[in-house]
Amino acid sequence: MHRIAGLREEHVTVLDGIPIVRPEVVVLQLCASDRRQRAASALDNLWRRRLTSGPALRRTLEQLAGSGRNGVVVLRELLDERGDGDIPPASGLEGRVDTILRRDGLPALRRQVDVGDKRWIGRVDFRDPHCPLILEVQSETYHSALVDKQHDERRLAALRAAGFAVVEVTDTQVWHRPHEVVAAVRSARERLRASV
Repeated sequence: MHRIAGLREEHVTVLDGIPIVRPEVVVLQLCASDRRQRAASALDNLWRRRLTSGPALRRTLEQLAGSGRNGVVVLRELLDERGDGDIPPASGLEGRVDTILRRDGLPALRRQVDVGDKRWIGRVDFRDPHCPLILEVQSETYHSALVDKQHDERRLAALRAAGFAVVEVTDTQVWHRPHEVVAAVRSARERLRASV
């Protein structure tokens, strides 16, 4: 077995004589770099693809969190931000929405939530856990064809009929005019508070 300094055997596999570290170790090593956003993105991508999880990352963190190990503080912060049961963003677009809202001090929205009581309405991009607010990000790739638009109209009408306030934004707004996304979410929350 090849030895890699500071790593236990369960963190290293050897394939054709080449040592390969577990995904959790890769994330920890990225956390030790000065690129926190890159580490966060790698963590989310590995988690989304089910190559790692919150509990697996925490176990590795505890095993490798010896004094002076670089990256431990950053990884612990990233895990605390997400929680062990977190569902990482399904895309860069979702991650960008999270970043925009968090940066502006807005409470977090839950991602990829199934909505409906006795009858399932659909899975929404974002749902406010404290009020009946849904945020849908309409990308040109998946929402511009006629059949997509018709499906979206039926689904959004069903969500509104179920009592939800639905905010729609475009991927262009998310990437190029984030202030419009923040304003739309803020405005919808204020309208819902006023109606209670």
